[in-house]
Parts: sequence; structure tokens; C-alpha cells
Amino acid sequence: MKARKNLEAVQLAYIETSADVRYQLRSAYINVIRFQRLFQTNQLIYQRRKQNAELVRLRYEAGRENVGSALRAEAIAEQAAFDVRQTGRLLESEALRLARESGGEFVIPIRIEDDLEKMLGEVRLAEADYVVLAERTPTVLRIVKTAEAAKAAVLSAQSDVWPQVNGTYDYGYTGDRAEHLRDKSSLGLSVTVPFFEGGKNVAAIRKAKSDYDAAKKAAQSARDEAIAALAAAWVPYKDAIESVEVKKKFLDAAQKRAEIIRAEYTTGLVNFTDFDAAEQENANAEKEYVESLARVFTQKANWEKTQGATLEDAYDEIQNQ
Repeated sequence: MKARKNLEAVQLAYIETSADVRYQLRSAYINVIRFQRLFQTNQLIYQRRKQNAELVRLRYEAGRENVGSALRAEAIAEQAAFDVRQTGRLLESEALRLARESGGEFVIPIRIEDDLEKMLGEVRLAEADYVVLAERTPTVLRIVKTAEAAKAAVLSAQSDVWPQVNGTYDYGYTGDRAEHLRDKSSLGLSVTVPFFEGGKNVAAIRKAKSDYDAAKKAAQSARDEAIAALAAAWVPYKDAIESVEVKKKFLDAAQKRAEIIRAEYTTGLVNFTDFDAAEQENANAEKEYVESLARVFTQKANWEKTQGATLEDAYDEIQNQ
């Protein structure tokens, strides 16, 4: 019985490892999609910044803007160009990491045809029962199996001090000739009491009980820790989902405001400071929206890992789609 419980604990340890591998793979996948989207966003920002710099330069040459504003607009355009190059390098790095996590050749970076908004539409999040989920996590189940193995060890140690009773029964025929055969049977009973090894056996029982008590406390502690970990993973996941809509509203507002102020700046109705602030707000909103989308799936991966979701579970999900 102890051996079986230990085997089950080892199998659950494998599930924990599978969950860790799934998390690493999923995180790399999300980062590639994130940087692909950021690369596209930064390219759009750079084109807009370059146009703005040209607009400010023309206004300066016409005597309607000061040289400081023209130089700042050029510097901002250069910063936007750097952001494009930097994001491209980060994308390359994460794509190679994803290829490595996938376990195959990783000389060529991986590119993914996926869309964060489309993926978000498939997200479903129900209220979580932390206690029930905690008791199903591989870590808790493994420690529980270890405690059960320790309990089996207690029973085994106790059996060494119990009296052992052995019985025998023989039945047959006896006689010097076939016609003189008669029934013969015998019954035997023996009782063995381990008097001389009593101290040794009692010490073994005490140790087994001590190990079992420690294992029970470890199982309870693991369950409580799992409940706390699940709560800590679920809350930011829920927050990430809700924050996307908020960031989208800020993005829509920033884009509209930037469009209006750009037109007003062109006609001289607002100054460069207002124009610069609106453009910066728009660029920040675009990047923050992308980050909010990616954050949903980063937190989703962490939530699934905390529950102990494995590579095999992911494979089954794909097959059922």
C-alpha cells in the first residue's frame, strides 16, 4: 500500500512538471504575439511622428513655430524610430525563445498568425471556488499521497508488534490396505508474540506516527497555500480582462482628441505644447491597449498553471476545438 501511494505521488510530481512546461511555453507564445503587435503599433507611431516632425519643421521655416519645438519634434521622431528597432530585436529574441521552448530546431525565429482581440473573444472566466480547486492541484494531491503513504507505514510498523496466529489443517486417509483406509485429519494452531523485539518495534511505530503527523500538517499547509495562490492568480486575471475595455475607451478618446488637435495645430488654433501632449497621449494609449490585451493571456497562463493545467490538457483542448 505504501509503495502504491508513493508511486501515485511520483505520477503527480510529473503532472507538476508538465504544468510548469506548459506555462513556460504559453508565456513564450504570448510574448511573441505581444511583440508582433507592439512592432506594428510602433511602426504606425513612427510614421505619425515623422509626419509631425515635418509639419513642425515647415511651420518653423514659415516663422510660425520656434526652433525648440522643431528640434523636439525631430527628437521624438528619432525616439519612435528607435522604439521600432528595439521592439524588432525583442521580437526576434522572444521568437527564438519560443522555438527553443517548443523543443525543436530554433535557428529560425517563429512567427505566429494570431490576433489578440480574436483570442480575447474566446476567454471565459467563471467565479472560482478556491477550496475545491486547491484540493485538485497536483502539488496538494502529491503531498496528500505522501501523507497516505506515511499512514500505511504506521500500519506496517504496528503490524510488527501484533501477535501472529498461524493455523494448519490436514485431511486425508490412512491404512495398510485400500480396503482398510480410514479418515485422518489434524488441526494445528500457533501464536507468535514478538516479546524480545518489543522496544525496537515500539520505536519504529513512534517514528512512523511522527512522520505521518508531519505529513498531515504538510498536506494541510499545502492546501492552505494553494488556496492563497489561487486567489492571488485569479484576481489579476479578472482585473486584466476588465481593464481591456477601459484601455480601449482611453484609446478611442486619445485618437479622437489627437485628430482634433492636429487639425487645430495645423491652422494655428493651438500651440505646440498642446499638440505634443495630445500626440504623446495617443501613442501611450495605443501601447497600453496592446499591453492590456497581452496581460490577459499572461494572467490566464498563470491562472492555469496555478491550477495545475498540463501539456496533455492543452492537447485535449486543441483536439476538442
